[in-house]
Amino acid sequence: MWNMITDMMPRRKNGMNTVTAMMLGAGIGIAAWEMMRRNNASGNGANQMDQIADSMMNAINE
Repeated sequence: MWNMITDMMPRRKNGMNTVTAMMLGAGIGIAAWEMMRRNNASGNGANQMDQIADSMMNAINE
């Protein structure tokens, strides 16, 4: 797994910043997916899902 990540890194001095951003973005995406999946399993409607997605986007933008 680490070899795959290091192969995607640019060959410059600050390449670790790119990997950090990729890992952070992946973590946020996985957390958002899990929250949406759990809310769907508990029977929440699509309107509430839209509100959750909007609140997550607002939190990211702040």
